[in-house]
Amino acid sequence: DQHSKVESAYREFLSRYEGSKTNPPVLGATGSRLLSGDSSLARTLEAYLASPSVHDREAALIFNSGYDANLSILSSLPYRNENGSDAIIMDELVHNSLVMGVRMSRLDPKNVFLFRHNDVEDMKRVLKNVCQLSKKSTSAIASSGPSVLIVVESVYSMDGDIAPIKRILDSAYEMGATVMIDEAHGLGVFG
Repeated sequence: DQHSKVESAYREFLSRYEGSKTNPPVLGATGSRLLSGDSSLARTLEAYLASPSVHDREAALIFNSGYDANLSILSSLPYRNENGSDAIIMDELVHNSLVMGVRMSRLDPKNVFLFRHNDVEDMKRVLKNVCQLSKKSTSAIASSGPSVLIVVESVYSMDGDIAPIKRILDSAYEMGATVMIDEAHGLGVFG
């Protein structure tokens, strides 16, 4: 069974340190990396997750939870500067962690817009209005000018609804917006 496989793998891992002057790395959170320090296991896992065999990205970053990830990303990614302010367009049923992340950001609430749940046509309508009214650029988030971030989930946690990701991405690409997809309930399955 799965439990015995995990236990066996852990025992094998610990056996590598028998007779060694080096203690095995601590497994588990034991606190945040900021307070408790980094670990080789966390860095190894992040490198593996970023590798071509998994997500094929430049880097990966592990958070304590999906809630923490959403708060951290959305409270820091959108910005205001002398060139204007970013805008966020969210599905009306996104998880509370996404909503709270946006609330914690420095965005003016008037730059946050909702569209009807899983309604790509309504999303496009809102996106067009935002781009026309605010003269938002088509640049990527965190570049020199303001931009638009569309926030959705791949699988919505409360009802299990599946977002039309391809249509959302195609529409965003066509209109120059960036998309953030919360994959908490669909990672490796739909997203």
